[in-house]
Amino acid sequence: MPPPRSPGPQSASAVDSTKPVTRATPITTFLLLVLSLLPFQLQHHIRMLLSHLPSKHRLPTGTCTLVGAGPGDPGLLTMRAHGAIRNADIVISDLLVSPKILAMVRGKLLKLPRTTRNRSDDAQKDANEWMARYAHAGLVVCRLKGGDPFVFGRGGEEVLYLRSHGISESQITVVPGISSCIAAAESALIPVTHRGLADQFLVITGRGQGGRVPTIPRFTPRRTLVIMMGMNRMSMLVATLRDEAAYPPHTPVAVVEKATWREQRVVTGTVETIERIVADEGVANPAVVYVGNVVLALRGGVDETMENMVNPADEGIELGPSRSDEEESCEIPPVALASGIRARQIAI
Repeated sequence: MPPPRSPGPQSASAVDSTKPVTRATPITTFLLLVLSLLPFQLQHHIRMLLSHLPSKHRLPTGTCTLVGAGPGDPGLLTMRAHGAIRNADIVISDLLVSPKILAMVRGKLLKLPRTTRNRSDDAQKDANEWMARYAHAGLVVCRLKGGDPFVFGRGGEEVLYLRSHGISESQITVVPGISSCIAAAESALIPVTHRGLADQFLVITGRGQGGRVPTIPRFTPRRTLVIMMGMNRMSMLVATLRDEAAYPPHTPVAVVEKATWREQRVVTGTVETIERIVADEGVANPAVVYVGNVVLALRGGVDETMENMVNPADEGIELGPSRSDEEESCEIPPVALASGIRARQIAI
């Protein structure tokens, strides 16, 4: 019988970040910070020289963990996110991470981009350089990002940057976070899908690369459109919805500002009115826009003047198929919104 195989090296992605790790001593951390100031090539030569020494004298291997900080409420952080913050030597945060979460970063170096929210490319450049520099020097880096790193968080770009600067895949971990595209809706009691109203949802960014307005598919009444970070381009987005995507002017719209924060606000309107309402209320990013009938699904009523949005010949709303007998027994009454009949009342 062959001898049992010894387990191979554990990849960084398999490490349980909820458990404490062996932290470098303050002196070692200080030396690694000094090392991070040197050019990458010189750091590499120093590591090569020290690699011939006994293991206890070698420099530690750095890691970088991209952590989703969720929409803002610290209670929505995952256990792995807590562990990654706790075990880090240095935390590099987005500007959109809530102050309550940043208050958890104690006893470690915290770095924030030098630029404002309107200069996201410069802020991203700062974060990329810091991640690579500190991880290359041997530090445990926590890259704290609002929402989820891979949902309009540029997390994929950061992984590619780290790889191109000598950080191997085994040194990189991604900790998922609760995306604001869902959390903001739930905090405002807006279901992005709802039987009889929406069987799909589409998430787009309101800040297209190079200032371009994102492509918005043509209107379909059973789709919920979710627009992230669109406040600075609200006028262009509304024009695109109305003129290019053929959204009816009375399509319901909601904007959730600072979702799950104490300062959360929700404003509602229609494609026709939301631009004026947002301007009058001074709504700003971070905010998520929801366009579709689900905006009114859990509300007490709808506008009597709501236009017919689907086929005027329709006699009512067709409910989707039941998924279980249990669901059928507690079925929510159909909501008359964008049907061929004029909506008068929501029965919830």
